[in-house]
Amino acid sequence: MGDRLDVLVALAIDEALDPAQADELDALLQDPHEHTRALELMRIEAGLRGDRELTTAVVEAVIDRCRTRTTSRLVRAVMRDIRPRRRRPAATTWGRPLLIAAGLLLLVGGLAIGLRQRTQPADVMVVALRGVAHATTSGRTLRLAIGDSVGPGAGLRIPAGATVTLRVGDGTEALLTGPANATIGRSGPRFVLHDGSIAIAAAHHHQPLALVATAHAECAVIGTRFTVSVADGVTALTVVEGRVSIRTQADRVERLVAEGQTCQVDAGGFIGLPHITGFALAAALDGAVIRPLDDRAVLSAQGFRERALTVVALTGPESVGGVRMQLIGPAGQASSPAHWENIPPFTLLGDVPPINRTGPARCKHWAPLPGTYRIEALPASGADGAGKQGPLVTITVTITADAP
Repeated sequence: MGDRLDVLVALAIDEALDPAQADELDALLQDPHEHTRALELMRIEAGLRGDRELTTAVVEAVIDRCRTRTTSRLVRAVMRDIRPRRRRPAATTWGRPLLIAAGLLLLVGGLAIGLRQRTQPADVMVVALRGVAHATTSGRTLRLAIGDSVGPGAGLRIPAGATVTLRVGDGTEALLTGPANATIGRSGPRFVLHDGSIAIAAAHHHQPLALVATAHAECAVIGTRFTVSVADGVTALTVVEGRVSIRTQADRVERLVAEGQTCQVDAGGFIGLPHITGFALAAALDGAVIRPLDDRAVLSAQGFRERALTVVALTGPESVGGVRMQLIGPAGQASSPAHWENIPPFTLLGDVPPINRTGPARCKHWAPLPGTYRIEALPASGADGAGKQGPLVTITVTITADAP
């Protein structure tokens, strides 16, 4: 959360927040600790001003605003106050308004400097070590030991046979296995992997957090376990638990990699064409596969009604970014419009929105009438058809009134 907060605060100071980012920052800064920190920085800056009466009034005004507004809106409000005062000259009483405007400007500048200093990512700590490993920072190379703190920008060199486990402040742990070379990120992703392998056990976050970057891709997580390795010009991602969003550095194509899936990226983007390995009958409640569905299969309409079933496209261990699903009815008319499914399971008719925002989504069940249907699936390496597209796969199924 800290890295994301730092970026959003910097954008707020520069007045470069878009509406979605402003809402995101407002939500993050509901924590009273953030207001306390901001006020302390303001008091320090105010203490550097020569006019105690003026700075006291400024701080009191800012404190009052903090009680009613979140910090991102506070920054914009203070800046709006400064500009009119600077444009409003007075024939005889210009001195004090100008002084107040200058004080506010310097105060906001001090807040920006303080927050930008705070935006530096916190150190990571060495919590486990096997063998000998070194960190290079400020031109000095030091041998790592358990309990050491490694700051942003430090380079890590892990020789063959050695391992280092690092812990971030939020509880996220990273295991570097030698031979490996990595850097602790200054901003953005926490770890930059140059070569070798890193395994992540990420703490839970409410929003995706960029954790690992390589020359080919960036990996963002919410809470999961995964491994990233770099060798021979290829970045490989394997997800052990949860889901990981990976975005290529070359063309910025993004895909979601699910538990048990893998993904490879090189300098040109995702490697290989995405492909569909087959179809399956699945429970509409959660998309769980019941059994494979072969071409020219004969199914019962009654079974679909009684069991709330649907059809899903299977992609195998190699992940895909999205699948375009379409159902063609008996008369040659589209029984459902073609749509992109970007999150597994890739279902025939899409999802039903959750009853509330926190509840799980479920798949729309298919209730076919008797007849012959064609099901089509087109895979792509990125979401919504972005990147490379693989071959179209089609099967035909016959629905009967009674159980076959």
